Amino acid sequence: MFRDLQNEKIGNLLIYLASKIKDLGITKTLKLFYLIDETSVKEVGTPVTWLEYKVWEMGPVAVDIYNEVQHLKHSTLSSFISVERKKSFDYETTIIKPLKSFDDSEFNDYEVELIDRIIEKYGNMPAKNLIDILHKEDTLWHKNVIKNELKFAFSLYNRRSNVVIELADLIADNDMKLIAYKSAVNALEFQTQLAND
Repeated sequence: MFRDLQNEKIGNLLIYLASKIKDLGITKTLKLFYLIDETSVKEVGTPVTWLEYKVWEMGPVAVDIYNEVQHLKHSTLSSFISVERKKSFDYETTIIKPLKSFDDSEFNDYEVELIDRIIEKYGNMPAKNLIDILHKEDTLWHKNVIKNELKFAFSLYNRRSNVVIELADLIADNDMKLIAYKSAVNALEFQTQLAND
């Protein structure tokens, strides 16, 4: 959503995850990003990265991060990470490697503590387990698949959709967290406008 403003933060989050989790693949990375943002919204009303997640067959996907990591040479993330392609049988995995040390200046104490909690809880799980967790019936992913009748669409559109997961739906019944979310959106929109002027 506010990708340009968040590039340093996203790059450093990739560094941090890749330095803490051995052989961190792109699928697992995308699931961890989503879990970090979802948990943050539930707890304090705002996500950490402000990425936009789309409903793909394998779960929520921050499409711009997926594309940038797959085509890293042409990415603003190339100064933060490198990738290693590993083949096993007919399947290729993209492993993320940090290029420099983590810089925590983009993160507040809560965010670092949250990221550490997510790593502790999910960091040792295979990507398949994370996909299963995010496919559960009460998740935003599942609700969007049902609401938008995406099961059949996945077979037609290469297992992808353009349906966006609205993280604010997680806090629809919490006025205080919604105020925090909307205030943060307004501040980021203002920053974006200043950067573009």
